[in-house]
Amino acid sequence: MSRAELVSICWELKIECKDKSIDEMKQLIREFADKNFKRRSKISGSKMSLTLRKFLSKEYDFKFYNKNKEEVNYKGNKV
Repeated sequence: MSRAELVSICWELKIECKDKSIDEMKQLIREFADKNFKRRSKISGSKMSLTLRKFLSKEYDFKFYNKNKEEVNYKGNKV
């Protein structure tokens, strides 16, 4: 993920990211996700930006499903 994408995710989640490195931003996003999104509960992806959904699925193996209960793949691999 690019720095610009991580900054936009931080803004979306209302995380302070000024003067943070890429690794620090990734860690802050991870901490926010661990605290606020339960891995086994259903998360509404419609309330998240595409960038955030891609980040969570690529970096931390979050899974998202459409309303037909089919897995939506943001990793670039076929499901």
